[in-house]
Amino acid sequence: VDITNRFTRYPEGTIFNRSLRENLYYTFVAVQNRLALFIRGESGTSKTLALLILEQNLSLTVRNEDPYLQQIPGFAPIYIQGSKTLTSREVEEVFEQAQKGEDFVVIFDEMSLASQSPDQPLKLLHRYLELEEGRFPFIGISNEPLDASKMNRLVRLRQEFPTRSELTETCLKICLSAETQNGEELSAYVTELVEICHERITRKECYLRDMYFAMNFLKGKRSAFLTTRDQDDLSDSDDETEMRESQIDYSRLFFHCIQRNFGEQSQSIYHSMARNHPNWSDREHDLGVLDALKQNLTEGQASR
Repeated sequence: VDITNRFTRYPEGTIFNRSLRENLYYTFVAVQNRLALFIRGESGTSKTLALLILEQNLSLTVRNEDPYLQQIPGFAPIYIQGSKTLTSREVEEVFEQAQKGEDFVVIFDEMSLASQSPDQPLKLLHRYLELEEGRFPFIGISNEPLDASKMNRLVRLRQEFPTRSELTETCLKICLSAETQNGEELSAYVTELVEICHERITRKECYLRDMYFAMNFLKGKRSAFLTTRDQDDLSDSDDETEMRESQIDYSRLFFHCIQRNFGEQSQSIYHSMARNHPNWSDREHDLGVLDALKQNLTEGQASR
């Protein structure tokens, strides 16, 4: 049974790709069976998002509409935010609180940062995660691995980078909403951008979140890049949809999309795309650093 299909509350625009479904399944099982789970994955592999969705659907303060989930006991999350300044005492206080009730779940974010704290707060895992009585569910997430003495006390889920086809599928689902018509041209450009960026992502020259924010930019801003003639005569008629689609200035659209989301890699990425499109040019499109930053700060999900 795919339990993730039963979650009815999640942030708008959420795409349930493989990594998110795996994270949701593992965290659900860990909470229900009072297990200690460690999820390791690069930024953008839906670790935090999975915990947010789980809390929105199964915490004590909500009532899910799904009949099956209504039979599942709710939980109360207690968060620990890992950092280089986290102390053992702060972690111990959370663990002691978790032992006082059956409903508590400890969620430890950025565990790899906590491992760099001079106070060595992660040593407490050795004691608390091996309890026979008073054991509580524990979910730790991190971009980096921990040492073997800690990881051997946890059920481990390793989220790898998505394959090129998986990333392409997710990106297309983000930028092509159900209302989009005649999106074949945009789909081709997005597929091309994924081809260029996928290897860079695996080398950590740019990140999955850069791609996802870029797709949100394409989804939300495409209509702003219609040609001037088309902007003067917009119509909601389905008969004119294909005409408007063909008049989008994709050169300018993708230049702004890339410039605002890929930082120092933006010029290289855009030029890699432009090689396949002789009519593309960046000379008249450059926003300038200050304008790009200003737009990024004011437009939220449309940029990094």
